Amino acid sequence: MKFILKSADIWQTDGASTVHRHKHAELFVSLEGRATEIVNGVESNTGPLEVFVLGDDVSHAKAVSAHYRYCIFKFDMELLERAVSERVRTSEGFQYLFMIDPGLRREGEHRSNLSIDLELAEFAELTAGIIISEGEGELSDRLFVSLVELISLRAGTLRQGSDSASLIRDSVYYMNTHFADDVRVSELAARSGYSERHFSRTFKRMMGVSPNEYLSELRLQRAAAMLCEGSLSVTEIAERVGISDNSLLCKAFRRRFGMTPTEYRRQRE
Repeated sequence: MKFILKSADIWQTDGASTVHRHKHAELFVSLEGRATEIVNGVESNTGPLEVFVLGDDVSHAKAVSAHYRYCIFKFDMELLERAVSERVRTSEGFQYLFMIDPGLRREGEHRSNLSIDLELAEFAELTAGIIISEGEGELSDRLFVSLVELISLRAGTLRQGSDSASLIRDSVYYMNTHFADDVRVSELAARSGYSERHFSRTFKRMMGVSPNEYLSELRLQRAAAMLCEGSLSVTEIAERVGISDNSLLCKAFRRRFGMTPTEYRRQRE
């Protein structure tokens, strides 16, 4: 059985740290103090009561830190997305923190951190402490998902980023909340106020895939989650994720997961 959460730690640092590569996605919850983070060579500042997420494909270090105490949670991004509720999955906080910002940081386009209140920071520290003692398992996963849902629904934005980052953030959020509709790149570009060519190039530079590739993966991930969550037929799921024909869903599913939707559901029962 695969678990969402790989490990948790509570750290306190002063000074700098060496550059390392991430093997898992990581959620950082700042408890107190300040640090200058370096992600893929780009610096950004983190203060007390701030949260951010880094993907599993970046280099990371601290250029400097001062009385910086924080929690860190290493997790599987794909499994987390399937575990949270639909309300959380489509919330602006979850979209921003777990789906949009990690891709922008990977491309050197720093966005703002999200802020949390002291009560939520204390809950994160308590959660990390329990997980450290329990280790990987179902209890740790449940605690982590609860923490993620609280952060996603209660966190607030601190600062604005660049025009390009805002363009991609808004477009990704739109796709994640309208993936069942007939979403076209030309319409996304028009919404952003840029030409389709400029929009597509900027999107791929920041997110690592084209808008159509992102939308296709998003629909398949939503379909996978629906297969695990209920008893909808493959045809009903195809309609709900914006794929017009269940045979198209089956073909795409086999390419992505190496099995049919029915086989995927049976494997996870």
